Amino acid sequence: MVNNYEDLNEFLEKATQTSSQLVDSEPIPIPYLIDPLVIKNNLHLITGPIGHMKSYLSLWLAGKIASAGSKVLFVDKENSLLMVESRARALELPKTDKLVYWCERPSMTKAEMPPDFKTGFKLYKKIIQMWKQQGEDPVIFFDTLNRFSPGMDENSVQHMAVITEKLVALRNLGATVIALHQVGKPSENGYRDYRGSSEIAASVDVAHTIKGFRPEGENSASFTIQQFKTRWLPHSPIQTVFD
Repeated sequence: MVNNYEDLNEFLEKATQTSSQLVDSEPIPIPYLIDPLVIKNNLHLITGPIGHMKSYLSLWLAGKIASAGSKVLFVDKENSLLMVESRARALELPKTDKLVYWCERPSMTKAEMPPDFKTGFKLYKKIIQMWKQQGEDPVIFFDTLNRFSPGMDENSVQHMAVITEKLVALRNLGATVIALHQVGKPSENGYRDYRGSSEIAASVDVAHTIKGFRPEGENSASFTIQQFKTRWLPHSPIQTVFD
């Protein structure tokens, strides 16, 4: 606290940096987990219209991140286990304990089901803290954001700030956080990049949306992943094809 310092100049020297220090600092490469989509210890938003493979893409990302050594928790309150098992086989997800998938199953007790932020946010914090203590590099996915915020008006800045503060808190514990969300209603200019309050996009570090989705055949589709928010350097849209 400031009151513990008799000399305010001493406090400022410890708590702040001058512009000279900022300019002369050692350049550090952007710490990508998946270049250029996922940045370590950042809060991400992935959006797209319903049925445009947000969950599919995110599960693929989770597998890639786990293969690279991070400990991944994929919390899914949107899809059934049978559906995700099918996707996992199609994606040939890595067989690793580094990727932990959590969804509701018929045999579960209520206490075993993935909680929303109102009832179980402390549990997500404890998982992140435990993995950090074990020397892991934690990554957590939330699919889909509105399922973790029941009773909240996503068009309300005040309501959504309650949710985004929790996501930021997990990031500040040292986790890489990736939340899936819907796009806005279609208009003459196409879909809005995200649905709901401006607080949602304002709180995240990196945000991508899926555009130009087009089925390419029975088992493939193409789409562009377009970045619409970054606190880092921007990059060009990426053309991705899933087979």
